[in-house]
Amino acid sequence: MTARNAGILATLGSLVGLGIGLSSTILPDKLESLCGQNSGCVAAFEESVLGLSAGTWILGLFLGMLWASASLALGRKGYTQSGKTLAVLGLGTLCFVALKLKAEGSCTPCTASMAGAALVAAGGFLGRQETEDPDRSFGAFLTAMALVLISTGALAQARALTQPWSDLREAPALSGREAVLDGSASASKNKVVLFADFSDRLSDKALAALLQINKDHENAIRLLFKPLATENGMPISMGLHCAKQRGASRSFAKKMLMDRSQRDDAGVNALALRSGFKQAEFMACFEDEGARRKLSSDRLSAEKAGFEAPFSVAVETTEGWKKLDSSKSVSAQITALLGLQKAEN
Repeated sequence: MTARNAGILATLGSLVGLGIGLSSTILPDKLESLCGQNSGCVAAFEESVLGLSAGTWILGLFLGMLWASASLALGRKGYTQSGKTLAVLGLGTLCFVALKLKAEGSCTPCTASMAGAALVAAGGFLGRQETEDPDRSFGAFLTAMALVLISTGALAQARALTQPWSDLREAPALSGREAVLDGSASASKNKVVLFADFSDRLSDKALAALLQINKDHENAIRLLFKPLATENGMPISMGLHCAKQRGASRSFAKKMLMDRSQRDDAGVNALALRSGFKQAEFMACFEDEGARRKLSSDRLSAEKAGFEAPFSVAVETTEGWKKLDSSKSVSAQITALLGLQKAEN
């Protein structure tokens, strides 16, 4: 095979991989379409490799190989010996794809990436030749890949500063029986779910911030609560569960924020009595082993979905569900996400 034809073969492989890289980084809707119903396929391209997504690395690798492959096909000076380099780069990319893009079930983009890398390796192997022309292909590959990785990393960092929240591929699992801590189905346009372990004071601060949003923005959110009943958080989670059974979730939660006592069994029992519970009534609910097992099971399910203690916040927007960055201001993120304007007095 002539060097030109080998270069064309490698170029075709590079274009296939480049298309997948662009889909995974710039056109996520296209990637989801290619993946079909397999959420693990999308997750494979989002897996972090040295701080960048696997999809970003795919884009950089194939862009670098496209530059070298096209130059070989065009017979450009400095690239007539690039066959060997392309063969090595293609094989290296093939190994990277095989190791990093692992997804259960059918993953068309994963297969296409491997096929693209294989074509590059084959084209490079068939187009290898010895000439006195210096080989610039590896330098071109590194330059193109570096441009992609640096620019993508900078954009990701900028986005993390201005939009610290992340997209949720699936909505939080809601049964319709969650405790409503603030807002109403009719008056509040936006649904917010607080996953929290109130044995940690950070959860108190998150709840206080969410309640303040409705004071500042005219009942803008409907706040739902799902407990993260850790070992330390089980007593207060059970207290909130019993309050929900009595239809008193809001008042109990607000009294909890005002009461800085311990969140152990005795502290929660005292809080319940101050909230109007009768001792026998509260203890019958509080010691329900079935309810405790259900809370523990729900916590494990929430953690599996990415909602971890001490708290996580999910927000429903017109663009789907978003998960807030727990290390950043909850109020600022929700205000920016929902475009809230403070009500005038």
